Amino acid sequence: MKKIGFVFLVFLCLFAKAQNALGPNLVLNPSFEDTSQCPLMINQLEFAVNWKNPSAESPDLFSSCSPEFWYGVHTPNNLAGYQIPKTGNNYAGIVAFAGGTNQKEYVEGKLSDTLIQDQEYYFSFYLSLAGRSAVASSNFGIKFLDTLYYENTLYQLSLTPDFESDFVIGDTIRWIEVSGKYTAHGGEKHFIIGIFRPDSLIDHDTIWVNPFGYASYYYIDDVSVQLLTDTTPNDPTPYYPAINLFPNPSTDGNFTLEYSFEQEGEIIIYDMLGQVVEKRFLPLGSHQWPLYYPNTAAGVYFYRVLEGEIERKAGRMVVGG
Repeated sequence: MKKIGFVFLVFLCLFAKAQNALGPNLVLNPSFEDTSQCPLMINQLEFAVNWKNPSAESPDLFSSCSPEFWYGVHTPNNLAGYQIPKTGNNYAGIVAFAGGTNQKEYVEGKLSDTLIQDQEYYFSFYLSLAGRSAVASSNFGIKFLDTLYYENTLYQLSLTPDFESDFVIGDTIRWIEVSGKYTAHGGEKHFIIGIFRPDSLIDHDTIWVNPFGYASYYYIDDVSVQLLTDTTPNDPTPYYPAINLFPNPSTDGNFTLEYSFEQEGEIIIYDMLGQVVEKRFLPLGSHQWPLYYPNTAAGVYFYRVLEGEIERKAGRMVVGG
């Protein structure tokens, strides 16, 4: 379920936490930088030191050291899309949804020390939807384990996650943080990240009609597990999922922006060079607001949606796709 990508130029981070409230990161090789050799093709996650594949599926490792060609695993440009690593030069990638087949991929990491019974830990990992994904998915979770885990399956693992998110991650430009707290039973040394539900119990948003398949693929970077001290970290800024631009691509420049705002806003359209093409006012309330660009040259553009002065979403829009 791998896909062909195209270029995105920017990435941002939506979330922050108070680092002085946390102990050191216990995740070994948290951003997949330490490798035994350079990945040259898909299915080579285990070239990242201390990372494993816990199932019969085939998660991927992407690296700037890989050859740059359209079906490769180079960063930032690769078969699944274009994304700059959040940290360093590498990231991992997994299939989250494969057209209702229940097939899923996971990554399994290792901690530098076992977790302490009844101690509370703060964990986080960052996801970005790959650009050629037709679907965005929800319910990404994490499972902590005492020992290395493997299950000979192509489908969701027979595990109940210790935490799972409750929002659809549809951003192809930003790295979106999934984070939470975990109270250890003691002895945990490994963890698995992925979606632990069947497709029928996952929320999905259709991003665009993709001739390569109705699927979602996510990049993963910057994984952390840290002991909480007496000072609690700031709660992460909530992700704002209630915005959808469709159809995307649009063959005639005719789009609809679906949103719900408590104050007036605007949408700003940029070309590939970052020049503003147009700004449009967005009234408050819940709307399906028409956006029509019949004279716009075919190509890839970027947009930002603001509620008041707060950016709620950014993404790409394709005219003539």
